[in-house]
Amino acid sequence: MREVELAWLAGIVDGEGSITIRKGQVNKGQVQLSVGNTYKEAIDKIKEMTGFGYVRLLHRDLERPFYKKSKTHKPCYQWKVVSNQACSALRPLLPYLVIKKEQAILALKYQEILSEQGRGRPGGIDQSFFIRRDEIRDKISKLNHGVI
Repeated sequence: MREVELAWLAGIVDGEGSITIRKGQVNKGQVQLSVGNTYKEAIDKIKEMTGFGYVRLLHRDLERPFYKKSKTHKPCYQWKVVSNQACSALRPLLPYLVIKKEQAILALKYQEILSEQGRGRPGGIDQSFFIRRDEIRDKISKLNHGVI
C-alpha cells in the first residue's frame, strides 16, 4: 500500500475500528481487527486495499428497543480479519495509528506469543501462556473501554 493509503486506513481504524482478542477454540484466542461503517464503499475499499478479510452486513435486530426507537438508521457494514491476517494489516499501520496504537502493539505481541506457543512445545501449552494471554487481553479491553 502507498503511504497515503496507510495513513487513510490508520485514520479509519482509529476512528471506526476495533482491535480485540477474542476467545477462540482450544481457549487460545485470536486477534481480531474490524471496521464498521454505513458507507459500504469505504468498507469495500479496505478489503480491496488489504487483500484479505471479509465484508458483511451487520444484522439489525428490529426487536431490540434501540431499533424500535430509531428505524431510520442506515445499514452498517463491517470488514473483519483475524489472527495472522489481522496482524499483517496492523503492522504497516503502526506509524500512523494514534488512538489505537497501544492496542495494535499489544495485539501484535499477543500474536507473537501465540505463534511461539503454537510451535509444538513438548508437554503441551505452558501455563504462563494463559497468564500472558489474559494480561494482554485485559489490557486491550481496558484501553478499548477507556479505563486506562
